[in-house]
Amino acid sequence: CESFQHFSGRVKASGSLPLYLVSIETPFKQWGKDFIGEILDPSSADHKWILIAIDYFTKW
Repeated sequence: CESFQHFSGRVKASGSLPLYLVSIETPFKQWGKDFIGEILDPSSADHKWILIAIDYFTKW
């Protein structure tokens, strides 16, 4: 697309860490967790944060 062609030569990742293989043998042994927030326009239930948790083995 036009945007990619415009920026493809100028955008570089800096300070990124190397990727490595995570070996997990059983479900629910290791989790990845991320928090998102504080969301400035909360939901109708006044939720301002999102928690994301992924089991590395099952990907759920």
